[in-house]
Amino acid sequence: DALREAVINAVAHRDYFEKGTNVMVEIFDDRIEITNFGGLVKGLRPEDFGKKSMPRNAKIADLLHRVEYIERMGTGINKIRRLMDGAGLPPVKFEFDTFFTAIFKRPAMKKPAVLGEGDEVFEKIRIALDDAINEGVSERIKSRLVNELLYIKQNGFITSKIVENISNVSASSAKRDISLLKKLEIIKFEGSRKTGAYVLTAKGKEVMK
Repeated sequence: DALREAVINAVAHRDYFEKGTNVMVEIFDDRIEITNFGGLVKGLRPEDFGKKSMPRNAKIADLLHRVEYIERMGTGINKIRRLMDGAGLPPVKFEFDTFFTAIFKRPAMKKPAVLGEGDEVFEKIRIALDDAINEGVSERIKSRLVNELLYIKQNGFITSKIVENISNVSASSAKRDISLLKKLEIIKFEGSRKTGAYVLTAKGKEVMK
């Protein structure tokens, strides 16, 4: 909800007289940044930020209010702060100069411990994979798949990009790993095409017990 409010705030306060600029949502490993061109509205001092409000685009703000995207003018920043505090999340950092940026910290994702032969958890999962995988899959790939499954168990999901990072493989190798785990019916895709991820199936959860 806080992210949604920040995007709406960026749309409402963007400087539309500057051509070629858009509201930008950038997702990094450790943060999400929502940026619009315009900085603080002329006449609003930095020390008044979050205390007073001067709409840059009154008609747009009024429209957003009428379609119930905003409660009332001038409440967006405090609502973002309240939502983050209520969820027990770090406060949003706001930066303003020529641009206005809201920075949301992302929780650190857990990487699986690097396990290997002889480790009880590793061997248990690999045995389950051995029962499902046809001959021809190398031990190196099996070991990689085990650690990717451990990542899902610890974090709840995985993506091809995450596989690239934790297994130090190319995009094509990451996609092959994902494809193999899908074929084994251990993982499935959930969510939208842009923001979805792979999660364990019922069979996958049994394997990971």
